[in-house]
Amino acid sequence: MAKSSRLFHIAVITLVIAIIGLVAAIYFQRQSASRAQLKERLLLDGQRIEAISEKAKLITPHIPMLEQQAQTLEQQFQGVVGRLYKETDRPAIESFLNQIARTSQLDLAGIEDVTVEEGPLFKEHVLNVRMTGPMKNLPVWADKFFSQEKIVRVDRVSVVSPDYKFQKVKLKATIRLFEPNDPMTVAPGEIDFDRFGVDLSYVPPDADTEDPEYGAALREARSKAEELDALKKDLASAEILERKIAGLQKLLAGTQSLVNEMETNRRTVMENLPTLYIRVRNSPLGSAALTVQGDQVRFPEIAGDD
Repeated sequence: MAKSSRLFHIAVITLVIAIIGLVAAIYFQRQSASRAQLKERLLLDGQRIEAISEKAKLITPHIPMLEQQAQTLEQQFQGVVGRLYKETDRPAIESFLNQIARTSQLDLAGIEDVTVEEGPLFKEHVLNVRMTGPMKNLPVWADKFFSQEKIVRVDRVSVVSPDYKFQKVKLKATIRLFEPNDPMTVAPGEIDFDRFGVDLSYVPPDADTEDPEYGAALREARSKAEELDALKKDLASAEILERKIAGLQKLLAGTQSLVNEMETNRRTVMENLPTLYIRVRNSPLGSAALTVQGDQVRFPEIAGDD
């Protein structure tokens, strides 16, 4: 029995040693495979970083040219930005509206904020301008309104004559002013700078640069990444300039479009005010409105104070 027991313990110990050896073999095999995979990935990323660095080096010499282009566009934009609205213009706008009402022999009854519509290039401020006075003076007011430096649009004009005498009518003009968005938020640049980077965060913190399997690839990848990082300051400058240039170009084109639209709006409103006059006089309610969208006009029926 004692001999059988000893043989059993020897068999168990032998089995345990075999299992430990097998686990160790699997572990080291996996570790070897893991190191080989890390090496393969580092080699590929090293090549990617090198290619990206070469592209970055092609961009950085053009930064002075981008700076000059941005400066030229900024000067052009400053030449037209005075025609666009900004918050600090509000007192001057109200003063102007009061002045043209008075010189048109109308009384300014109030200016109301309706809404601010967010667009890709401009914030569009919609206001109601309320006035009272003779209906025949409305074309004089409109002509003065469109003569201002600011780019404006008239969306709607309504007339209500409570006593049907048309000498003390209630006038309401819905107007639109345009505030430019920040050029840096208007459009992305032509170059996708997010592509100028390679993430090496998958490398374990305890990765050994002297490892015989992947050490050389790790040293090479990190060296190339440092070279790319040194270029990123210039790349960041180029990205800012690219976005500014793209934004200013769109704002300049958009502003010219607004100028053209304002002329169309002015012509359409002025041509249709006589028709509005007739609509009001023929209305059983003593009221009518003119709405303008592009060169399209409507004369919807309104009632009361609208």
